[in-house]
Amino acid sequence: MLSEKVSVIIPTWNSMPEFEVCLKWLKKSVPSNILDEIIVVDRYSNDGTAEIAKKYGCVLHQSDSILGKARMEGIKLAKNDIILFIDSDVMVSPKWFEKMQGYWDEKTGMMCGRTIDDNNKLGKMLVWKMERELKGKPRLLKKGMRGKTHNTFVRRDLIIDCDISHLSAWEDWVLTQAVLEKGYLVKDVPVPCIHLTSYTLKKFGEYRHEWNVKGMLRSIGIKPYSMGFLFYPIMEGIRSTLHFKDIFYLQWGIKEFRSGIRGLLKYKY
Repeated sequence: MLSEKVSVIIPTWNSMPEFEVCLKWLKKSVPSNILDEIIVVDRYSNDGTAEIAKKYGCVLHQSDSILGKARMEGIKLAKNDIILFIDSDVMVSPKWFEKMQGYWDEKTGMMCGRTIDDNNKLGKMLVWKMERELKGKPRLLKKGMRGKTHNTFVRRDLIIDCDISHLSAWEDWVLTQAVLEKGYLVKDVPVPCIHLTSYTLKKFGEYRHEWNVKGMLRSIGIKPYSMGFLFYPIMEGIRSTLHFKDIFYLQWGIKEFRSGIRGLLKYKY
């Protein structure tokens, strides 16, 4: 059970509006006695990212760094033994931490949550395929496998000496190998967050640019008057709620559906 204080590290670069959604729901999920500090390593954003970091009480460190170097700078600034990497474009459930912490023990060196893209049907299909195979159990990663850092806990002392400053991708693979080489477990656990993609939410349930429904439906081969696509978030919300036993996913689906209806009414398609 994870009960130690945690240092959160979030690399950012012009990450609005997703970043504020990320912080809002992270603070709702992780108890204040666990969430000790949020370190934002920002690449001199000019879209208000730095201002939002200050608004939410984050430790703001600005540096012209690529992703790997940004992670290492955050690790060196952290004052706690447990690091939580969170991407700036993910949204966690209020029950996310409660579910994640149950998979942590003294043998665990790294624990990766899963992601569900908010409009990626293929990604959801892969998540469900994995769930059917594992039946809700964590998957133990082996040498050569890659643990993601979308929403990941890791022991600071296992990665403090990693050389990833030159990497802008796959730095998570290097971190995974470092943990495994030191004899600790790397777990891929069945607790998802929502990855906010190009049709992301400005606020929970509202799209960034209203949502040009007609153009979006045509781009994926659906006639504009079809309502089937609008019901997709609700279907996924029901499915995720039943499987992960968390009403958050249904609420998310309903709010996306309502946002789509507002878009249809506004553009009169």
